[in-house]
Amino acid sequence: MPAAPTAADVPGGGDLALCASVVVCSLLYIVPILGAGRAIQCYRIALGSVLVLTGLTLWRRWPKTFATLKDPAFFQSPDFGFLMVCFLLQMSPPLPFVLMPHVAYGAFHLVRALGPDRIGRVPFGFVRERATWLGSDEGIQMVLAFGALSEIMVALFTPVTLVVHGARGIAVSFVYGQYLTKRYKTSWWTRTSIVALDEKVFDAWRILAKGAVFLRIAQQQRDRSSSSQLPFSRIIQEVWYFKQLFFAPEAKRLQNAAPALVSSYLSFCLSPPETQ
Repeated sequence: MPAAPTAADVPGGGDLALCASVVVCSLLYIVPILGAGRAIQCYRIALGSVLVLTGLTLWRRWPKTFATLKDPAFFQSPDFGFLMVCFLLQMSPPLPFVLMPHVAYGAFHLVRALGPDRIGRVPFGFVRERATWLGSDEGIQMVLAFGALSEIMVALFTPVTLVVHGARGIAVSFVYGQYLTKRYKTSWWTRTSIVALDEKVFDAWRILAKGAVFLRIAQQQRDRSSSSQLPFSRIIQEVWYFKQLFFAPEAKRLQNAAPALVSSYLSFCLSPPETQ
């Protein structure tokens, strides 16, 4: 693991008004209290704010010279790749989870800008504790992990996007895949999330394979049995095999895989902050 991240490592900073626009418009899109039509407009506005924030990041990180436009590293950077993604997203159907990383980044920068004094005057205790935790060092790590996992969720929903929207989702899905590849090379959080997800999927396949073998053996035993009931020894054998199948170490890891994935994805909003 690299050195402890700081507030400067969280993307999406630079303008508090744009951060607030991303958070508010994304929430109005996720919870369409203004109607479906207005929700799509809020989605476009949030994407536009993210696009401008990404452009500001490029403006700060790269020299303002024509040599930058000739530098291959500029075009291979993840920020430039996501800038192209934002342009395509404005012309494409909405993608699931695509705004979630930037909601977390924007909320973090807003909390940091408010400071502990203003946050301490918030009347709602839950909001005050949550905001205080979000601005802490632990909150920085949680925001980065939440953003990396959300980006991976966008890629995992690519087949669903292609089925629902057809050819309209091909271009943006392809460009987003290229962006995620660049993030994998440069972001420790993205690499860690992908490796963890790959391990859980591998464990799932092992359990499914064992389950298929178990069902096949059970079917063969039923076919070979001359009576309607299996011998008592066979029943004991199948019960033992069932126990070995579903209580093996990898099975236990699989049982905790889905709750752990959902917990890590939603703990940004739901888990109680740790008190010092």
